[in-house]
Amino acid sequence: GPESYGLFSLAIMVLGIFVAVSSLGFIEGINRFLPIYLSKKEDKKFLYLTGTCKKIFIFSSVLSALLLFIFSNFISEFFFHSTELSIYLKIFAFVIPLQLFSQFYFSVIRASEKIKEYSFGTNVLQNIPKMIFIIIFAALGVRASFSISFSYLLGIFAMFLFGYFYSRNRIINKINENMRGKGIERKKEGKKIIGEVVSYSWPLFLFSVAGSLVFWIDNFAIGFLKDAYWVGIYNSAIPIAVLLMVTSEIFMQLFFPVITKEISKKNLYVSSELSKQVTKWIFAINL
Repeated sequence: GPESYGLFSLAIMVLGIFVAVSSLGFIEGINRFLPIYLSKKEDKKFLYLTGTCKKIFIFSSVLSALLLFIFSNFISEFFFHSTELSIYLKIFAFVIPLQLFSQFYFSVIRASEKIKEYSFGTNVLQNIPKMIFIIIFAALGVRASFSISFSYLLGIFAMFLFGYFYSRNRIINKINENMRGKGIERKKEGKKIIGEVVSYSWPLFLFSVAGSLVFWIDNFAIGFLKDAYWVGIYNSAIPIAVLLMVTSEIFMQLFFPVITKEISKKNLYVSSELSKQVTKWIFAINL
């Protein structure tokens, strides 16, 4: 019903903000720097950045998960006047590390230009388990709050497993074998790599958090001023309009790593022509 969908939408909103904060902007950073390192065959830098990001994400995601779990009742009752929402938030606290690391591993896959695998994992694999499990839970008569939130959790978990095993076995381990265990030898060099990524990522971290708040402000306002029922009605209409974004998403999955690589090689003419063609097709199809 509309109320269950509304509660789910509000929980997704809170989850999105917590994931954006726990990423610390590093997802945007690795989306830029990993394709550059691969194009320049700077495998040491690639491995150092991915290894460091994993350590940072373990700490930030677990901390964010604990905070969401602890403050779930307060968020539910103070902002959205609903005790039922806290169940969603408590379960979604376990989603934070899975979702953040899914984003990380799929950034590695995307940087390697494995777009079929990237597309399959993000668009197909995570959604099939969600559909299957919510049908099973509904058939068994499981309470809506548990069936919806657990099916979502299992979908993200499936995506995480695929991203982890594919990126580790097909990309990271192969680079490790080529390097034969050699890595960044000097701390100064490692600090320089992280310094570059942080200087690029920090403004994007603020942009990402602000972007999440702007993106969800409509749901927040409806949930705060009205109730979950109206959030559910509103979120039934919005996805139909948002289907227009599918076109840009299809092009962007490959466009971003390719354009980053071409700019790093100073191929400005190629970058310009690619931008024009992609913009033309997105505009034409959406129109």
